[in-house]
Amino acid sequence: MKANELMIGDWILANGKPRKLKFVAPFFLGADRLMLDMYYEEYIREDGGWDDGFILQDCAYMKDIEPVRITSEILKKNGFRIYGDNAKYEEESDYHGKATVLYVQFHRHGNLHIWREYEFSRDGEQHVIDWYDPKLEFHTLYVHELQHAMRLCGIEKEIEL
Repeated sequence: MKANELMIGDWILANGKPRKLKFVAPFFLGADRLMLDMYYEEYIREDGGWDDGFILQDCAYMKDIEPVRITSEILKKNGFRIYGDNAKYEEESDYHGKATVLYVQFHRHGNLHIWREYEFSRDGEQHVIDWYDPKLEFHTLYVHELQHAMRLCGIEKEIEL
């Protein structure tokens, strides 16, 4: 993995343990390391004056960072319904003033499709339209890729492992 493939909030495995990124700032430590945790502290210097700064608490070498593979357990835990080789997530939303349902469908082989369905009235009748754009088709096998695709489509869902 490369640091430029990651965003704050992404799930990764760092030294074999799942971690949710709080920072994506490899430039503080060099291109070969990624900061995982730090804290802010005020302290008294040896000369008696006050100072403050950020203290590095944890980091990992990029060679020790791996993506988290999507599993059916992770999908279920995050509201996806599993059926056969597919998993589907639905979220009601507002699309240009119309009530819509946003669908995210994940296929076991890594294909991810995202589309909207919305209702409208014409001549007193209700109609439902499925809006599907092939540009909203992704190939993803890892949790951080699923997180990126959902964010790209306006789904601000916190994924949990």
